[in-house]
Amino acid sequence: QSSYFDIFRNRIIFPIINPMGKVLGFGGRVLSKEDQPKYLNSPESNIFHKGKLLYGLHETAKFIRSEDQAILVEGYMDLIALYQAGIKNVAANLGTALTIEQAKLVKKYSQNVVVLFDGDKAGQMAMKRSLPILLEAGVLARGMTLADAMDPDDFIKANGVEALKQELEKAEDLFIWFLKQQIKNFHAKPSEKLKVMDTLLPVLVKVSDFRLLKLY
Repeated sequence: QSSYFDIFRNRIIFPIINPMGKVLGFGGRVLSKEDQPKYLNSPESNIFHKGKLLYGLHETAKFIRSEDQAILVEGYMDLIALYQAGIKNVAANLGTALTIEQAKLVKKYSQNVVVLFDGDKAGQMAMKRSLPILLEAGVLARGMTLADAMDPDDFIKANGVEALKQELEKAEDLFIWFLKQQIKNFHAKPSEKLKVMDTLLPVLVKVSDFRLLKLY
């Protein structure tokens, strides 16, 4: 005899709503660390494409427009923590790598984006991978990672929202941040220069604004 069970059982449910206010799918976060995966989304369908949506945008788009800046975070809980603390010009991808469709979507509301990902290695890698995508979309991207592998909620609880706002103000151009990562322990040897050039070239070819390319 067949039986059924809820795919989102034992999870906090987050409705994923498009900018027009239509519910397209759901995300679920585990309540217990023993359950895996940590995050689970509705299956891909003709209606739900997680790579084309940003969580929270139906509510935060007006704040992104008024601030002329979008803060891009990694997940549902990060967005909720910032919004609850009063930082409302924020959007989140759906637990996956940033896509060009998501970058173009956020650009509809502001060309200015601050990438605020977790301070762990995975967060830094996600920032690096987001750079060419944001440049291709024509976004002016800045970026920052939080110290001690914190996520935004951890940081606010430990240091307060004003401290986070100050950190956001100091966020540097994302390409410059990436360049600094490549030239750590750099001694300007020809072989090192070639290695850096090979790393930067695939990023630079994605810059859609010729003026920005010349400046970089």
